Amino acid sequence: RDKERFDMSEISKDSLKEAFEVFRDSCDNDYYVEYFWYPDQDECWINSWKNDGDPSDANEYPTPFVVKIQEIQLFLGGVINSTVFRFLPGRLQVSILSNLAMESSPERDSSNPIVTPLIEAIHFRRGIHNMRCYDMEWEIPIPALKSDPSKPDYSVCQKAWWAAIKAFYEHFDKDENDVPMRLPLEMRITGGSSVNLAPQYGNDKHGTCSIEILTPANVKRKEWKSFIQEITDLWTNLKTDDGEPIHPFMNDKGQLLYVRPHWAKEWEGLTVHGKPINEYLVEDAYKDQIQLFREGLEAAAKAGGYSLKDAEQLFSTKFTREMLGEFTPAEMRKKWFWNLIFKGICCA
Repeated sequence: RDKERFDMSEISKDSLKEAFEVFRDSCDNDYYVEYFWYPDQDECWINSWKNDGDPSDANEYPTPFVVKIQEIQLFLGGVINSTVFRFLPGRLQVSILSNLAMESSPERDSSNPIVTPLIEAIHFRRGIHNMRCYDMEWEIPIPALKSDPSKPDYSVCQKAWWAAIKAFYEHFDKDENDVPMRLPLEMRITGGSSVNLAPQYGNDKHGTCSIEILTPANVKRKEWKSFIQEITDLWTNLKTDDGEPIHPFMNDKGQLLYVRPHWAKEWEGLTVHGKPINEYLVEDAYKDQIQLFREGLEAAAKAGGYSLKDAEQLFSTKFTREMLGEFTPAEMRKKWFWNLIFKGICCA
């Protein structure tokens, strides 16, 4: 089925090139753009905004009435997902959710644009907190184009996008009950960041491909965890057309740029390149940034008349001690192991 689904033999090279140029132009010139693919749909939905509206034409969007409708819809969606949908096959859930989502997504073009304040444009769908879901997002640095290093190579976004869609169909086509991803694949093109622990840190020149997958909370955790590990393996091992690893690569400041997870979404328990993800983050992806963060934290504590140790004793958690403290995750495990052995000997 993969060959049938992804057969582009009838699409001319000119058409493919034109489609990529439209994508590239949107990434380069739109103030904000994000892409949604609802599972098993033939089309995706694009949320694209320019920052050139006339404030005098701005309207509240969505309207208060539509906001209430959206909040009710998503509240009912959450109730249905946690009750009725538990008894439906995964494939049927996908069909219902994806078709309803595409039907309810607004259709606009340049001939009838929406003019609204920025905050409403980005958060165009209200009440999503009413529908519980699982969500994993990765921030993928966009490299320079080989033929012109002054320009970004957006093909990395395409590679990540299609890798997720192909992975979905590898499950979907084999078994109607093996559908761990039932909500959209989403992708945004974002900038870099100067915040030391931001996953976009260092991506200033060509930006970041922020890409995520979601599913309702009625999906079995074991199935979902297995699937997000599969997607993690794909997104952290993207290759060039020559088969060479894309990440990490060095930016023009000499910083190595790694694929990093969104801190506030799912990532704990995963492995990256054969390492537990905590070790990957501390020893590779944030190796230099963690030191910068600790130096900044120490300076802030000192300015207040305290030491870094004081701050750690007051504010630290097991997580921060492992990720930002004196010991790496591997050392923490060894420490915990020997403490356990020592306690066992003492108790004996």
